[in-house]
Amino acid sequence: MQHNPFFQKMSFKKEEKNSVILNCLNKQGIAIIKNWINAKDVNVLKNELDSIEAKPPKWVKKNKYETGCIIDYAPLQRHINHELELLSNITNVLSSKRIKDLAISYLGKSAVPDRMLLHRSESSNKPITTWHIDNFSTSKRALKFFLYLSDSDKDTGAFSYIPGCRDIQQLVNRRAKTYDDLRRNMWSIDQNLEHWKQEAILQEKKGNKKISYQITNHLQNIMQHVNSELNSDDYYTVSAKKGSLIIFDPVGFHRGGRIIKGERYIIRAHYLPFSLKRAFSSRNELSIFVKRNVIKLKAKLKGKSIYI
Repeated sequence: MQHNPFFQKMSFKKEEKNSVILNCLNKQGIAIIKNWINAKDVNVLKNELDSIEAKPPKWVKKNKYETGCIIDYAPLQRHINHELELLSNITNVLSSKRIKDLAISYLGKSAVPDRMLLHRSESSNKPITTWHIDNFSTSKRALKFFLYLSDSDKDTGAFSYIPGCRDIQQLVNRRAKTYDDLRRNMWSIDQNLEHWKQEAILQEKKGNKKISYQITNHLQNIMQHVNSELNSDDYYTVSAKKGSLIIFDPVGFHRGGRIIKGERYIIRAHYLPFSLKRAFSSRNELSIFVKRNVIKLKAKLKGKSIYI
């Protein structure tokens, strides 16, 4: 399997310093860490995924799609339901101290592992997802961690990402007045590239010629490889071996590829800030905030430290 040379400068060994990885994330929106876990650990996680898919507990969401199955859970639910033996390996890997440190450094001290998702995707004529960005109702920022549990390339549904979009897209997102506006009108790449064109014109009128040029130049580069949310070449494909970790800001354009042969196994975690402002945004958020902190306090009184 060949790695995409386009991502060479965004790829690192596990031993690389966090500061270097964070610098890449801030500039490009993505960093790829080779051999994050070894083959033995990959098999442990795959077995755990298969076990949960076969018999999921009530607090886990299991969704079947044309392209496979997704298991969705909040790490906090394991504590609330007193079932810490379930999904312990996957949860521990995706909420390790180093991942925690990277998330906090990027998002701030209030960053928490909001959701964890386990994917088993099958061969299909359709891509796993089309080109899009992610917006969250509770936060303007997020960081995602994708861990490949199988070798992935252009034929086996590898993840794709367009680097360098974050700052431009955050500028464009200001146009939205509500989260519903973001969700409806600023999700697909087709919708957003039209907003980019408008933003370039607006910045030119404001006299911000440098910003206007940056948007236009990046837009032209993207359109050489992406014709629409469903039609693109493999220029932005992140080919990597099992055990590799992809860290990315979801405000950058990304997609799941098309699986021509075999299956694709991926586990991922979504990290979001959980500030007091978020806690008081609704009764549900306040309830989650209180439960999380009560569990952490109880653990601290027992001389333990947990990150949920």
